[in-house]
Amino acid sequence: MPAKRKPAAEKATNNLMMFNQEAFETAIEMQMGFLETATRFAKEFTDFAVRRAEANSEDLAKFAGAKSPPELLQMQLEHMRAMFEDYTTEANRIIGLAGETIGEGSEAVRSSFLSKEELKKAG
Repeated sequence: MPAKRKPAAEKATNNLMMFNQEAFETAIEMQMGFLETATRFAKEFTDFAVRRAEANSEDLAKFAGAKSPPELLQMQLEHMRAMFEDYTTEANRIIGLAGETIGEGSEAVRSSFLSKEELKKAG
C-alpha cells in the first residue's frame, strides 16, 4: 500500500517540479538564443571576410598599375584606411551582437522568475 503524502510535502514536491521545469525551459531558451546569435555572428563574419578578401584582391590589382612610388604609397595608405574603417565597423557590429546576446539571456532568466505582467512593468 503506497504511503500517503502529507499536503505540505506534496505542495513542496509540486513546487520543486514546477521550478525544475521552469529552470529547464529557461536553459533551453537561453541555449536557443545563443545558437541563433552564434549563427548570425558566423554568417555576418563570413560575409565580412568575403567583402574584405574581395577588396584586398582589387586593391592588390590596383597596386600593380601604380606608375610611381608616391602613387603606390598613396594607394597603400588608402587601402589601410579602408581596412581600418571596415574592421572598426565590424568590431562595433560584433559588440552589438554581444549586447543582444546578453539582453536575450537576461530576458530569458527574468521571464523564468517574473509573470508576464511583472515583465511588462519591468520593461
